[in-house]
Parts: sequence; C-alpha cells; structure tokens
Amino acid sequence: MSQIQKALDKIPVPVTLVGAYNEEGHNVITVSWFTQVSQEPSLIMVSISPSSSIIPVISETKEFVVSLLPQDNEQVARICGHTRENVTDKIKEAKLTVKDGNKLNVPLIEQAIVNFECKVTNQYTAGDHNVIIANVVSADKIKEEKPMVFYDRDLVAIDNSQST
Repeated sequence: MSQIQKALDKIPVPVTLVGAYNEEGHNVITVSWFTQVSQEPSLIMVSISPSSSIIPVISETKEFVVSLLPQDNEQVARICGHTRENVTDKIKEAKLTVKDGNKLNVPLIEQAIVNFECKVTNQYTAGDHNVIIANVVSADKIKEEKPMVFYDRDLVAIDNSQST
C-alpha cells in the first residue's frame, strides 16, 4: 500500500448503506465514501465501484437511499459489503427491517440513524469509482445514536471522551 493511500485512510468517513430498487427488487451495499457537498440545494455525494451490482439500478432509476448506520451495526455493514454472489439477499441475511420511502420508491432501513432519499443529479467516472451527486429530497426521523465510522481501514466507534 502506498504512502498516499495510508495517509488517505486516516480520513474518517461515515459508514452507510446505499439502497436502490427496481423490478428485480431491493438491493443494498455498504459505502463509506459519502459526504454532503452543498447546503442549498441539499446535495450529497457517494462514490461506488462501477462493478457494484447497484450501479445499473441507480443509473436506470436515478434514485437511491443512503442509510447512516449506528456504531453497533458492524455485522450489518460487513454483510452488506459482500457481493451479491456471496450473499444473495443481504437484507434478510443482515436482519434488516425496511419500510416504505417517504418520497421515492426505495425502501428505508429501520435500523438507520437517518435515511436520506436521493435523486441523482450527476454521475461521473472518477478514477476507479463512479461519483454520484444527488439531491436529498427527504430525510426521515433522526435517531440520537452515534454513527459507525470507517477509519484506518477498519470500522470504529466514535469516542466523545474529549468533548466538553
């Protein structure tokens, strides 16, 4: 691993599920390259491998949900991080509970801290990933839990011991 990649691994990022839905059903993947890029309008960015099974669904439907995972959901993140060839029904295997979306036809994840319903505005190839910019059209009720974070190539919990 290069020195640059080791340095980039020191950037903490939230662990999320990205879900999409079409006539073949609901699919989710684990994504840690996610951030807000604009307040007005409310835009987010996710970066996903072009080989991911979810890319064709998002490209087709132009909508998806980002579900921010609480720090006690490491097993969920690991299961949903597998390819569909290894885990065919990630939602069942991870014991996730889904509910109808508020604005879009993509189910929300009950276990999430918050679900962001998103409509794609732009999609780019950037290096070895697809960067998707999306408008957040809805965010459901926010749970007061701490998010799981990907840091230094591992899933970690946030420690607030230094906060005042």
